[in-house]
This record gives sequence, C-alpha cells and structure tokens, in this order.
Amino acid sequence: MKELLLAIESELKSKQSVVPEGNISIVPWESYLPSSSNTPAICIKDGPIDIVRLAGDTDEKTMHVLIAVWVQILDQPGSSVVGVDPDPGVLELAKLVCSILNDNMLSLSGMQDGYCIRERGSELMGAKTLTLQRKIVEFRYVWEVENNPT
Repeated sequence: MKELLLAIESELKSKQSVVPEGNISIVPWESYLPSSSNTPAICIKDGPIDIVRLAGDTDEKTMHVLIAVWVQILDQPGSSVVGVDPDPGVLELAKLVCSILNDNMLSLSGMQDGYCIRERGSELMGAKTLTLQRKIVEFRYVWEVENNPT
C-alpha cells in the first residue's frame, strides 16, 4: 500500500496545476485536512486490502484508496459544489482526480487495473473559523505481487 499511496500522491502533484503541490498529502483519516493545507486540497487515505493467493508464489491484492477533495465555502450558494470561475468546486476536482488516475497503472510493476469505483455525495464540513465542502472518491487497484513469506 505504501508504494501505491506515494505513487498516487506523486501523480496528482505532477499531472495538474489546479491544486498546489503543498495541498496534496497522504492523511491518517478521511476527514483530516492538514493544518498546513489551504484549499483547494486533495487528501489520500489508505483503505482495505483484499488478498487472493495465486499460483506461482503470487498474491493478487485488491487495494482501495479514498481520495478527498476539499474547497472552502464560497459566498454564492452551491458554488463550493459546482465552482465559480476561477475557483473549482468539489465536482470539478473529483472529475480532475478521476481523469488523472482512471486506468493509470502509476508505473508500478504488476499493477493490473486502477479505476474509480464510487463517488460519495459532497458534504459540508465545518469548524469554528472555517467551513469547507468535501467530496470523497474511492479507487480500486488490482496489483499482482510476489509472495515473499520470509
């Protein structure tokens, strides 16, 4: 999972210019936005891993990754969802993430498939001084790796 998360982070930092590199990070919780981040932001969180033992000392790992996109609530109603030029909404950011990562094997040896399997509805998240809109997209990656029991 470590290699996958780092590859996703690198790909999102290098393949788009909407979200600054410093606002893209791996996080410990899907609702966590690092205090050093501004918006828009992209947060990457590991999900469950299903393992199937294949012949020839190989495991097939189906790995799930959650990616949360964040924007600050803007003045116009709905603008944090649909965006207002030049500020993207969460729908635009989710579409951007999917366009970068769908069918992208991330140059990882043995990676068989990677695609978005679910987009959750956007949610309003708030704190005392800041109100944000968040949308989570879930990706499934299928990776065949050598089984090394030692």
